[in-house]
Order: sequence, then C-alpha cells, then structure tokens
Amino acid sequence: PHPPIVSTSRMAASVMERQWPDPINNPGFMRCPQQTQKFKLNNQGQILPPQIDGRCNYAAELENLDALMFSIVKHVEEMGELDNTIVIVAGDHGENLGDNGASGKGMPWHAAVSTPLFIMGPGIRHGRVHEGPVS
Repeated sequence: PHPPIVSTSRMAASVMERQWPDPINNPGFMRCPQQTQKFKLNNQGQILPPQIDGRCNYAAELENLDALMFSIVKHVEEMGELDNTIVIVAGDHGENLGDNGASGKGMPWHAAVSTPLFIMGPGIRHGRVHEGPVS
C-alpha cells in the first residue's frame, strides 16, 4: 500500500484491539489511532470510515490485500488449476512508517528496503524462508 494509508471501517475494526509497536528511534510518531483515541465513532460507538495513517492501518491494508490474494488463489484451486499455477507476490519497496523519523521509502533504512517475495506452486519447496537478498 502507498500513502495515504486509509482503511475501511471493517479493516480498522480488525486491528482495533491490537497493540502496535512504536517506530524505531521515534516513539509516538504515526501512532495508531486506537492508541491515541483518534478513531472516529458514530453515536453507537461504531468506527466510521475512512481511518487514516498509523502503523495499524497500514497493517489493516496489508491484511486486506492478503485476503484478496487468498480469494484469487482459492478460485484457482476451485477451478482445479492450482497444481498448474505458480503464484509470485513481490513488493517494490518497504515503508519506514515513522522509523528514524521517516515515512515512505525515501531513506534506505531496513524498513524501506526490505520487501516481501512470496512464491508458491509446483516444484517450489514449501515452508522455506530466506532472510538475505534475492535476485
């Protein structure tokens, strides 16, 4: 996800009760709305959309993307084609989310340069985790 970090009511509710760590070397920057009481609520106490910024809403966006990807993979499986399909999910950059006072990807710190790479399918060893660079 790219800024602005916006999550729907449902997405924000999914992370409402979780505790999220402060950014590295910058406590309090981009704190999650539920930790600073900034969620907008209606008169029934329900979260109103959209919810903007914060590490937790970034996580809520990622969880939503995960669910969408799962639905695609599930559909491929239901079609009987999962054994003939290689799935590759990659990110182009990470996100500082307040680490060292930075947001976005502008500074080459670990959070900004670390990107996910997920590969699954026939001939791909299950459960392997590689922590180093890939090319």
